[in-house]
Amino acid sequence: MLVNPADHAIGLTLYLEPRFSGSEAEVEQKIILGQRHGDWKWAFNLTHATEWSENLRKTEGEFESSFGIARDLNSRWSLGIEFRNHNELPEYKSWENTAFFLGPSVSYRRDRWWATLSVMPQIYGANFEGNPDNNHHLELEGHERLNGRLLFGIDL
Repeated sequence: MLVNPADHAIGLTLYLEPRFSGSEAEVEQKIILGQRHGDWKWAFNLTHATEWSENLRKTEGEFESSFGIARDLNSRWSLGIEFRNHNELPEYKSWENTAFFLGPSVSYRRDRWWATLSVMPQIYGANFEGNPDNNHHLELEGHERLNGRLLFGIDL
């Protein structure tokens, strides 16, 4: 965290996640902006990732943006909505596809841990290299019809 949202108008966090497994590797970077105001909180994530596969000979880039806003219902529960856009760029030579997701999220927290469940159906998608899945409004070759995420956090 570079800028604490408790002390400034908007918080800023930078995130870096490397992964290596012999014949595959990935580096993911995020810029996270967010703030709380009373019972409301919001966050905007801008993500870039590069994946290397096939003994590190094949490269794929990914760009993603996501936005969420939630309201605390009480000291334990929050209810919100999330928007996500995910894009794939094989070998960084062409923009292969894009998919937009939108749906509700619910969070539960205790003193030393929290969990968030998001269920986001794909609301629009396109494959720019043709239409391999024969769907004109969703991108189902590289993306799922329904994106569900369950996140856990532990305060160490």
